[in-house]
Amino acid sequence: MTKTSSGSSVARRRSRRPKGPGDQIRVREMLSYLAAALPSHTGAAARLLAVQCALRMDSEGKVRLPAGVMRSLRLG
Repeated sequence: MTKTSSGSSVARRRSRRPKGPGDQIRVREMLSYLAAALPSHTGAAARLLAVQCALRMDSEGKVRLPAGVMRSLRLG
């Protein structure tokens, strides 16, 4: 019995999705948390940086910011 190329390529394309909330729900919860956690007097630049860090965070809570991120955000 011969497998078709389309059947085997479909099986390869499927990746295991982690159990838990989807990406959109996770981002919504993260933004809600930041809105509640950051004091009201926090400036827009600090809020933008907090969002960038939250979105770039890995599963261990570590953040890698490429060298040009601060420059591209014009945060000085």
